[in-house]
Amino acid sequence: MAMSSNSLNYSYVTQKEKTDKNAISKIMMKEELRRRKKGLLLRAVSMRMTIRRAQTSNSDADIYNELDKSPP
Repeated sequence: MAMSSNSLNYSYVTQKEKTDKNAISKIMMKEELRRRKKGLLLRAVSMRMTIRRAQTSNSDADIYNELDKSPP
């Protein structure tokens, strides 16, 4: 009887650990997505600023210089 109780306990623990790992990985994925979105937004804003600066500059050379300065 003690053995079956023990194995039941063990399977319960592993299931709980598995659930915890899934929950943690879901949270991590959400955080990663949030960071990526934030990064994309920042990149989009910097590109918008670059384009705005490029539109106000006079020559084509100025535009290319501004585009070269933007982060990859």
